[in-house]
Amino acid sequence: MPFAVWAAVGLFVMTMTLWTVAMPTYRPADEYDHVSAVLSWEEDHEWPGFKELRLQDSVVESLEISGLRTSTPPIVIRPSLSVDNATARPERPTFDELGSGTVPKIDKAGQHPPLYYILLGSIASILPGWMSWDLEVWVFRIVSVILMAPLPLLAAALARRLGAGPKLTSAAAFSLLAVPQLAVGGGAVNNDNLLNAAGAWLALGTALVLTGDLRKRTALWMGLVSAVALLTKAWSLPLFAVVCLIYVVSTVRTRSIRRGATALALFVCASALGGWWWVRNYLIYGAVQPAGHHSSLDTPLSSNATVALVKEQFLEVFPTRFWSMLSIKYGLNAFPLWVPAVLSVTLLGTFALTLLLSPAVGVRRSDVALLLLPAG
Repeated sequence: MPFAVWAAVGLFVMTMTLWTVAMPTYRPADEYDHVSAVLSWEEDHEWPGFKELRLQDSVVESLEISGLRTSTPPIVIRPSLSVDNATARPERPTFDELGSGTVPKIDKAGQHPPLYYILLGSIASILPGWMSWDLEVWVFRIVSVILMAPLPLLAAALARRLGAGPKLTSAAAFSLLAVPQLAVGGGAVNNDNLLNAAGAWLALGTALVLTGDLRKRTALWMGLVSAVALLTKAWSLPLFAVVCLIYVVSTVRTRSIRRGATALALFVCASALGGWWWVRNYLIYGAVQPAGHHSSLDTPLSSNATVALVKEQFLEVFPTRFWSMLSIKYGLNAFPLWVPAVLSVTLLGTFALTLLLSPAVGVRRSDVALLLLPAG
């Protein structure tokens, strides 16, 4: 790999690490829910049913210490908290000292599969007993950094597999820094990080398959990575579908029906190690992904109501969650709407330009379209 690729990896890791200390505890989106879910698994080694997971009392107490509290909107900031009245680190309590048991409030993380929380809960169980609650959260954040660290390298490997030269390979590595929220999320406690890491490995795998790799070992490791994604979050379901489609496309191109069918079957079987969760959801709740922590919408929605709802949610959520939700409160934009609008148009223009110019660098336009499907 060119030196620039390794420089991109280093810069990406440093940026995420900076956010682990610059971002106040619990200020990233839903971080306190994820931390509470980790502690719940550490304590009980169980994952309750949908809407049955409760917030840990120790996390609620630490929210108050950090200057935040759960409410509607979910996080309210107490302006009086400052460095001047902060507790000295040696005097800060551990989670065990803050309390035990749960409070009635539902933990929203309970709508997700448990793999991310099993991972961090296992790490939490071996941490020293003297570690203060905020330092423990920081350790969880560092785990996210480690999970996300290979992304620029994987992007570069994907580009090179598709035939890109050194300059485009380096550009692919640095492209991970184009969306600030990716590094911010990478420095937070959030199951998105395990999903993003698994998705990056799957992206590299799809590039291998698109360029004729129908080997069993490739299908096996991709299936195991897919199982990790499927046991992490519902957004893994489109990734699974896209990989299956790409195997079909590669089989048709190579005219190796037996090899393609064997590889696809092996991928699906390995993915089932995580895919069972969604079958379970359907059997128990009647839906692959239940309605989450919000009330179910009236059904069926009219066409006008659907359009209005999508427009409202897009204008409120996309600018903050995708581009600029750094340390802001829920429902507030960090920038005027035109700023994320320009960035979004630029991103879509980049996608269009990639499709247009891909044949000039020896990459099939259809390959680029397939790789962009999950982003759609």
